[in-house]
Amino acid sequence: MKNKNERIIFITKAIGISFSISLLLFLIYFFYLRPIHLEFSVVNSLNYTQKKISFDSIQIKKNDLIILSDSRLLELDLDYLNTINLSIGGETSKTLNNRIKNYDFQDSSLIILSIGLNDLLFSYNEKNTRKNLKNLLDHLCSKTQHSDVFICKILPINVDGFFFDMEEVNNNISSLNLFFDTICLKNNNRKKVINFGDLIYSNQSLKTEYTYDGIHFNKKGIEKLKSMLVKEITHE
Repeated sequence: MKNKNERIIFITKAIGISFSISLLLFLIYFFYLRPIHLEFSVVNSLNYTQKKISFDSIQIKKNDLIILSDSRLLELDLDYLNTINLSIGGETSKTLNNRIKNYDFQDSSLIILSIGLNDLLFSYNEKNTRKNLKNLLDHLCSKTQHSDVFICKILPINVDGFFFDMEEVNNNISSLNLFFDTICLKNNNRKKVINFGDLIYSNQSLKTEYTYDGIHFNKKGIEKLKSMLVKEITHE
């Protein structure tokens, strides 16, 4: 009986230790390794590599309108001026900042920037995300002397994920959008913030009629974004 009880105690302790180690490893991955892992997976994917090579060869001409975003705006074409959409799925503010080093924006007339959601979904901490976004905007303005930069406020999501909670993500989105306002107030008038309030419910979640999965826009959502962007750009 004594040996049996000792075995039970040993097994119970072993299970407890195994659980504690597993939990510790999960927390290390979630808070430290997951952003690095996801970023590495994106920039080394075949899709990202092929698009980057293709975009690197594009010659940006005078009065071109440039779109820089992630998978949310992949299908966006404004039919206004000559639109060049340089968006890639999975892009973050950090990876985009690294990628645009190869681009010459001097002759472009407008740049539309919509980035930041993947930073939150990839679990980047807020301090690093703000730093990356500021570096990206400073980099963009340093590469353009005459272009207006339209910064799209990050639209919220309407779905929970295994690694993220919708309400938490949307709260962080609201915080980053306020950060965009602050940046634009402190800097030159070539930066303009665009708010897409018509696509959002009063509880600050994305309206279901504009999305097919709670994150990405359906055809109706893209058309709504398009009309709102053209209105902002043309001041109509």
